[in-house]
Amino acid sequence: MKGIYVRCVRCSSPAITSAVLAVLLACAAAAAWVGSAGAQSTGLAGIDDADALVRAGIAKANEGRPDEALDLFSRSLQLRPRNAAAFYNRGKVYLIQKRFDLAVQDLDRALKLDPKLSGAYEARGTTHKLRGDFVRAVKDLSSAIKIDPNNETALMHRASIFFDAGEPDRALEDLTQVLQINPDMLKALESGGNLRTIGQVR
Repeated sequence: MKGIYVRCVRCSSPAITSAVLAVLLACAAAAAWVGSAGAQSTGLAGIDDADALVRAGIAKANEGRPDEALDLFSRSLQLRPRNAAAFYNRGKVYLIQKRFDLAVQDLDRALKLDPKLSGAYEARGTTHKLRGDFVRAVKDLSSAIKIDPNNETALMHRASIFFDAGEPDRALEDLTQVLQINPDMLKALESGGNLRTIGQVR
């Protein structure tokens, strides 16, 4: 089924590929936060472990409480200033809040501490993309994919940039890889008639 669908996209209009990208990016946006939200929401004031504070911050971010998440990540950094996970997750919250300068600052710090952190490259690349710096965005997203070839979000954002740049074949390569990694993405395209109506997008 995946092979049939990809061939259909390859021979169809750019509008179809654009619609596929829109659906897949929406799936990525709806995905859960990063990592385990293992810490409970109660009794956070007494937490004095840097890793537990990061887990609690992730839980708050998943609950849609970004300001509380930021506070927990900052408290984790007070306990352990060289904490790549705290910088990374705080940077992601700043990204979601569109506080791009702060996001890049934290993601830079995370990557300085852990140069193999694929998610930090992905988040920084996404930040560059939203700021319109597509050269830096592709560079960071490609670094994320090199470290983790299964990084779906990085692949989807890079595909979006390639498509907008008039390189649909390169975009399609990334989209094909996403569908190979996560067949559930294809189900999302098929659900609600999306697959049947996607060619009608103008």
